[in-house]
Amino acid sequence: MLTNVAGAVTGVGGGVLSVRFAGRRLPPWGLRHRSLLAMTGAGFSAVACILVTTAGVRVVDHAEGTRTASAEQQAAIAEVVRQAMGSNFRVKHASDFTPHGLDGMEQSVWAELEPEGMAQMSWPDRDRIDIDVQVHTTSEHPPAGYPIPGAAGPVHDPSVARRIAGRYVAAHYPAAVTARALVDRSEDEPEETWTATYPYREDRMPAIASLRVTLNRAGRLRGVRLSAAAPVARPALPTGCPPKQLKAGACRKRSPQLD
Repeated sequence: MLTNVAGAVTGVGGGVLSVRFAGRRLPPWGLRHRSLLAMTGAGFSAVACILVTTAGVRVVDHAEGTRTASAEQQAAIAEVVRQAMGSNFRVKHASDFTPHGLDGMEQSVWAELEPEGMAQMSWPDRDRIDIDVQVHTTSEHPPAGYPIPGAAGPVHDPSVARRIAGRYVAAHYPAAVTARALVDRSEDEPEETWTATYPYREDRMPAIASLRVTLNRAGRLRGVRLSAAAPVARPALPTGCPPKQLKAGACRKRSPQLD
């Protein structure tokens, strides 16, 4: 911006001098040079005064999109993980991600979890929280998910998914309205997954309107999402319709799975 301002001011100054001395014998170069410098300096001063009086100027290092999370951010995301996973997971490292170099503009806090997983939280509004639980049994197999105490798979229909997710939600998110669960089966995941979405209201997180719990086919927890978006009823797969048949167009009839 300063380069553009300098160019503009210099151009204006040069134009003024050209008009002033047009048709007249040019003064010595030293005098012209001093006049141009004086006008450029005056222009810079005017622009600086305008910037100072009308806007707050902030110098931003756009190359620094990621930095270590502040103490407040680390405490906030640690509390989020503690509520979702109890003492079984903890934050290994937390980072502040600011892609545009401006605080509050698509800013988020990311955390690497132990034993394995990731958590993300929008900042500073905290209206979206994602926790991805990735517990691998072996490197050759997909994430096994986290076992939910007192619940076991396999998940073969919405009623089983609702029951297993409900046990997890009752233990970790009592503010969720479990009687109004929306259950859906994924069509696109490489591994079959089920999601249960609940209306959510809690004074400590006023921006959150919904809770979504994702299970794998074995009935293990794969992920949790808290969002400002209200739950939306989506058409659910008919019972007994494998994803391959759905993609082939063999299962067309759908009915919403809403309690």
